[in-house]
Amino acid sequence: MNQTTVSVVNGGPVVTFNIGTNISLVNPGYYPVTVAIIDVTGAPIVRGQSSQTMKANGSLSSVYLPSQRNVSVILPITVTYNASSVAAALADPFWVDMLQACGLVPFSTPRPLTFQYNTLGWLQGLDWVKVTRTGTLNYTCQINATDITRALGGRLI
Repeated sequence: MNQTTVSVVNGGPVVTFNIGTNISLVNPGYYPVTVAIIDVTGAPIVRGQSSQTMKANGSLSSVYLPSQRNVSVILPITVTYNASSVAAALADPFWVDMLQACGLVPFSTPRPLTFQYNTLGWLQGLDWVKVTRTGTLNYTCQINATDITRALGGRLI
């Protein structure tokens, strides 16, 4: 299947979209956009730990990209947490950035994060545009994926 795996990477504020080589963005609407759930109710990611895969629709899964070349969609990211995990999460740079981007804690410094390729051909970065409170402990952060098109350029067939 043509899909993108979304992972939480330790040691820094980055979510990696592993694009792969066989993704096609030709037919509009062909790929669905699913919800990736970051479960931080357990131990947060800290330096030295292995990377943790995000959950899509409640289970370990992949997040599909929209198929349009002119991408202007929003990928919803749901952050679920409880009080016991917040203090620990704030000790990790990734979660500090995550919670700040969601508006759950104040920004200490500006963090203009955009999509870009690294040397491995992975699409990296976050461009947060909105946060919606959906419950007592559930917030939905939305990523503006407009820059995906520019980042991918002509690399996709």
